[in-house]
Amino acid sequence: MNTLDFFLLQFDNEDARLVARSLEMNLRCLRNADGLVNQIANMRRNFPERAHHFNSDWFGSMIKAITPFYKPEEYSENDDYTNPFNEFMEHALCTLNQSNFALIGKIEPCLENFLPGEIDEPYMQWVKAFTARYQQVQTDFPDAKRAWLPLTRIHPSLNINDELGIALLEEYIKGDYVTGLTFMDYVRWYVRSRKHFMIENKTLEPDLEARMTRTTTLWLSDESTSKNIRYWLSRNYEFHPRHDGFLDNFIDKRRDNFATQIPETEANKQSQKEAS
Repeated sequence: MNTLDFFLLQFDNEDARLVARSLEMNLRCLRNADGLVNQIANMRRNFPERAHHFNSDWFGSMIKAITPFYKPEEYSENDDYTNPFNEFMEHALCTLNQSNFALIGKIEPCLENFLPGEIDEPYMQWVKAFTARYQQVQTDFPDAKRAWLPLTRIHPSLNINDELGIALLEEYIKGDYVTGLTFMDYVRWYVRSRKHFMIENKTLEPDLEARMTRTTTLWLSDESTSKNIRYWLSRNYEFHPRHDGFLDNFIDKRRDNFATQIPETEANKQSQKEAS
C-alpha cells in the first residue's frame, strides 16, 4: 500500500513534501545492519540545501519512529527488504483503525487508539490531518464510499475539489488504468496537464501553443504521421484524457488551416511556372 500520500498531508509547503518523498524513496533498498543509518547520512551529505528539513523536529522524530521497524536480521541474503517508512506507516494506520490490516475493510479512524501524547509528536501530525479529512469526506459524500479513501489521498495543494476528485476516480476506474497507474498517478497527470493552459480546455500557454502548432503542421505534411496525431500530442506533451476534447479541436483547426494552405501553395507554384 502507498502510505506516503497520507504522510504528506501534514505539510503545507512543497519543499517539505519533497524531503518526505525523498525519505521514503531512499529507504526502499536498505541492506545490512547499518543500512538505515548509512542512508540517512547519505541524504544529509548529498542534499546539503535541505539541511533545515533534516534538522527539523518532524524529520528527527520520524527517523526515531521508523528505526524499530528496520530489522535486517530477519532477512536472508536473497530476501527483499521491506521499507521501514512504510512499515511504520502501516502500523500507525492499523492502530488508528484498530485493525490488523491497514485501511482494509471498514475504516473508523479514532485518535484515542494512540498512547497519550503520541499523536502530538511532530512526525504524527499527518494522523490528525488524515482523520479530519476522512471524516469530512464521509460526512459530505455518504453514498460515495469507494471515494472516501481516494479523496483523502489528494493533497490540498493540488487544488482538486471533491466533485472533481470523484469524477477523476470514476474515469480512472472505467479507463482501466489500475494495472499501470495508481489513482494518485492519474490525478498528478491531470494536474501536470492542466498547467498547459491559461484557461483550462480553452487557451494554451502561448509558448506551448506555438510549439504544438509547429509539431502538428509538420505531422500533417507527412502522410505517414498525419494519423493518430492526438495520441502523439498527448504522449509527447503529457496531456491528460480530460483534455482530449481540446486536443481534437486544436488538431481540427490546424488541419483546416493546412488544407487551405495547400491549394494556395500549388497556385503560387503554377503562377511562378507560367511567369518563367
